Amino acid sequence: MNQIETNIIEYVQQFPLEKIMIFFSEPYYHPVLLITLYLIIYKKYDSNYILLFYFLFCVILIYFLKVITDRNRPYFNNINIKKIDQHVLHSKSFPSGHAFTAWFLTYLVSKKLNTNIVYLYPLLVGFSRIYLGVHYPSDVLYGFLFGEIAMRVLNYSNMYG
Repeated sequence: MNQIETNIIEYVQQFPLEKIMIFFSEPYYHPVLLITLYLIIYKKYDSNYILLFYFLFCVILIYFLKVITDRNRPYFNNINIKKIDQHVLHSKSFPSGHAFTAWFLTYLVSKKLNTNIVYLYPLLVGFSRIYLGVHYPSDVLYGFLFGEIAMRVLNYSNMYG
């Protein structure tokens, strides 16, 4: 599987998409994050603090998964993969925290806005992480999976108003 994933990264890095991929990899400027924060702060969810605590708890779990799995980033393991994003990354590769966060926050927005079109956002974030050489495709897919699991737990527990 690792060779297949490496081939995918090498293939997508052939295309001149650096600027747009770096943009989608920087979550602090994105409309979904801003809309989510707006909805959480100003739309007065019944359980804002529980929602925020739950999200932070999930992010900490993702961090511990990175430590436990200890998977190096693709550019570290293969000289043919370019590290296009020049940020210094100290954490490991698996799972993608960007993919998890994008999926989780997009869920919050899609529920409040009653639309699924916003799910293009996490797909672009995930693709950008692969393109930039900082994640294998499976890191991104598992980030999405953990985001989906977190959403289902959120729905099941009725923490989200």
